[in-house]
Amino acid sequence: MTNINDTLTERGSKYGSFADNGKLAQELKQVLRQQPGWDRLNPIMQEALDLTCMKWSRIINGDPFYTDNWHDASGYMTLVYDWLQERFQEVPEPKTMHIAEPDWDGMADSAEWLADKLRGGSE
Repeated sequence: MTNINDTLTERGSKYGSFADNGKLAQELKQVLRQQPGWDRLNPIMQEALDLTCMKWSRIINGDPFYTDNWHDASGYMTLVYDWLQERFQEVPEPKTMHIAEPDWDGMADSAEWLADKLRGGSE
């Protein structure tokens, strides 16, 4: 049986500190809950977004090259997509993705907007 302290040390090297992750994940979740569309989501959708916030926090605070976090985050979205596919015929089939050069300026603008929201700034 693995010693819990060994497990926590290993996880900390991949995910960052538990305190930092708790703070960031809760701030991200709060931003989502303040949006008018939050109440339109069912519990399955809300949980997938909650879990994805936790994965985003681990990516930011820990090792961003630890692929398991990225894999898990995409898995939560896939679970919602599959759930919708089973229930509603109007959900479109995924199309082949063509990978384009990232819009780094747009990503920077989005990151600045999110950081401002987390600090309590206005739009």
